[in-house]
Amino acid sequence: MVRVITSTFVISLLLFIARMVTRIQLLRLWWDDYALCCAVAFATTGYGVLMASVSRGNGRHIFYVKPEDAVFIGKIVFAEGFLWVWTTALVRVAMALMLFRLKLNRIWRWGLRAMGGLQVIWAIISSILGLVQCTPIQANWNPSLSLEKCWKPTRFQPLLYTISGVNIASDIIFSLLPLTFIRSIRRPLIEKSILAFLMSLGLFASAAALVKITKFKDFSVRTDPTYNRTGVAIFGWLEAHIGILAVCVPSLSGPFQRGLRRLGLTDMTTNTPSGPENKGKRDPNMNSLTATTAHGGERTDVTDEETSLCEDGYRKMELRVLQTYSEGQATKLSCED
Repeated sequence: MVRVITSTFVISLLLFIARMVTRIQLLRLWWDDYALCCAVAFATTGYGVLMASVSRGNGRHIFYVKPEDAVFIGKIVFAEGFLWVWTTALVRVAMALMLFRLKLNRIWRWGLRAMGGLQVIWAIISSILGLVQCTPIQANWNPSLSLEKCWKPTRFQPLLYTISGVNIASDIIFSLLPLTFIRSIRRPLIEKSILAFLMSLGLFASAAALVKITKFKDFSVRTDPTYNRTGVAIFGWLEAHIGILAVCVPSLSGPFQRGLRRLGLTDMTTNTPSGPENKGKRDPNMNSLTATTAHGGERTDVTDEETSLCEDGYRKMELRVLQTYSEGQATKLSCED
């Protein structure tokens, strides 16, 4: 348990730092960045308290755990549940806000608002239910107290399955929606394939959530709580950490593409075949192109995606594609014959 959760946490934390460094350098922080910062703060706290519980015997059978340690672990697991709920909710809110900047269709924008708002509502409901499911509240972590006034698992399990189903559906939508942008970008197939894979990492979070659902039946067994809840903890935090990773990757697409260019895997600077003899060549029939920033000034550093769209004869449109998002630019593109 420790190795799996630690590995995914460290990777997601490093990618988060890289994302924030990139965004701060561009002075383009937005609400998705702030939501992600809150999610990482909850995830970091959750990782800390989880490791503290492991040091006291969490993950072992209750027979090998001291009574005082069992109470301590119960308190940690109780607090960890709230941290996990808000981590995953804010990760999905950050993803919705990020896609909100990219997707211009009004229906999709309202859909993203609804999905983000639903995550906050689920988190609030889950937090309230976590506080009221046992009376007194100490029965959540103290095995010596009677569980007669605690809800039976059959009472709240349907809600757990419902919330998990909504979360999985959200992850799938968030992962597949960017593919509509990648498909319209006129780039080499290998580059589009790699970008599609990176943007679809949220599907791995869905897979972790699916496995977590199968562990709910063990989570509800109170006879061996320090051991039976391990599966839910592992796949729950795996889901959260992969979600953070999936939100961070789009902002790092620019540096990643430049890395591919240095490796010679794809030519990122022109739309002609790669190679020294073709470097810097452009199509003589290409339309002239101007790009205007959101503040009204003209840009000269037109991206390859914008050039490709202009060459393809697209009408004047507001453009928010992967490359411009990663560079913090929201532009309006004009193609002139």
